Amino acid sequence: MKCYPCLSPGIKKYLKEAVDSELHQMIDEMPTCPTGEVLTLCPVSAEPTKTGPRIKRPRSAYQEHISQCMKAKPIKGKPFGAASQYLKECAIEWKQRKQA
Repeated sequence: MKCYPCLSPGIKKYLKEAVDSELHQMIDEMPTCPTGEVLTLCPVSAEPTKTGPRIKRPRSAYQEHISQCMKAKPIKGKPFGAASQYLKECAIEWKQRKQA
C-alpha cells in the first residue's frame, strides 16, 4: 500500500505561523491534501513514494565480460542448468585476464 503524505491549506498556514521562515519553503513543497482531508502521515514501514526515475549504475567490467562471454557460448537448446558450466568457464577466463 502506497502512502502519500499531505497537509491541508489550513495546517500549512498554521505551521508557517509557528515556525521560522527557513522552513516555509519545505511546508510549501508538501502536497496539499484533497478536500476533506486535514493531514496524512505515513508510517515508517510504508512503501516510499517515488520521486523520480530510477538511476541505473553502469555495468562493471566484470559484468560486461560475463555478458559477452555467455552470449558467445552455445547455451540454446541445452537442458536447464547447463549454463552454470559455461558461467564457470567465463569466470575462470576473467580471473586469468585480471592476472595477466
